[in-house]
Amino acid sequence: MSIRRLAIVAMIMFLGMGTLAQAALIDRGADTLGNHLIYDTDLNITWYDAPAVQRNWGNSMNWAASLTVGDTTAGTWRLPTTLYQDGTVPSMGYIGFNFTSSEMGHLYYVELENAADGPLTNTGPFTNLLPNYYYSSSVSSAGLPFICLFSNGYQGHTYAFNPNYALPVHSGDVPEPATIGLLSLGALSLIRRKRSKA
Repeated sequence: MSIRRLAIVAMIMFLGMGTLAQAALIDRGADTLGNHLIYDTDLNITWYDAPAVQRNWGNSMNWAASLTVGDTTAGTWRLPTTLYQDGTVPSMGYIGFNFTSSEMGHLYYVELENAADGPLTNTGPFTNLLPNYYYSSSVSSAGLPFICLFSNGYQGHTYAFNPNYALPVHSGDVPEPATIGLLSLGALSLIRRKRSKA
């Protein structure tokens, strides 16, 4: 087997071990501030496990949009959506329990396997997730933002001026640049060793 193929197999095995370690939520490592990026293989999104800070909805939306963590640029992060299976926003403000079509509902019920009506017993690889209200980017027909209460899985709407928490997401997998760099260096060193022997 050539060194190049061996390096590719090693990288695939390394990435596969991360998948086995954490079913559908893969901890991609910490940023320079020590906050973790967590990839959800079911929804193909990356969660940013930032320290919990309460903000109103507008400030939460702006904060998420300004993030540049991992190998990303500002404007690529957002707050999670609250959507039905067909991709439409619920028109009514009340959703209730066991709603898994929203990104936060999917996280609470499916990925973390918490029960309806609580409590939040499993936070998985998240270290900053609190049993409290988290804002969604979706709004009801009345213009009120949806929230998810992580103490019991309830979802509904609230007033935008309320101070709540936010859990930003990014489309796709956002591994830390350090992780990509280490894998690349490992593969390059194997290739260089073969060339120096030849």
